[in-house]
Amino acid sequence: MTNVIDFQTRPRRARAPAPRLGGAGSAIQDRTSRVRGVHSRAKAEVNKSILLLDLAAQHAREIGTLITDPDNRRAFEVHIDAIEEAIQIARQRALDL
Repeated sequence: MTNVIDFQTRPRRARAPAPRLGGAGSAIQDRTSRVRGVHSRAKAEVNKSILLLDLAAQHAREIGTLITDPDNRRAFEVHIDAIEEAIQIARQRALDL
C-alpha cells in the first residue's frame, strides 16, 4: 500500500491549546474551532475511505488471478486499472482538503 496513515498520533497543532479571546472573539474562536474539528474529521473519513477502496482494488487483483480465460482476464484488468486510476485521483484531491 502506498499511503500509510498512523491513526494513533495527532498533528502537533492539534495538541496545542488555542489562545482564548474575551467576548465576541471567544464566540468566533469557538465556532472556528468547531468548523476545524468537523473539517478534520471529514478529512480523516475521506482518507480512510480511500484506503478501503485501495484494499478492495487489491482484493480484486487477487481475484483476477483466478480468471483462466485470457480475454476475460484482460478485460477484468482493464476495469481494475480504471478503478486504481480513480483511486489515485481521489488521493490527489484529498491532499487539497
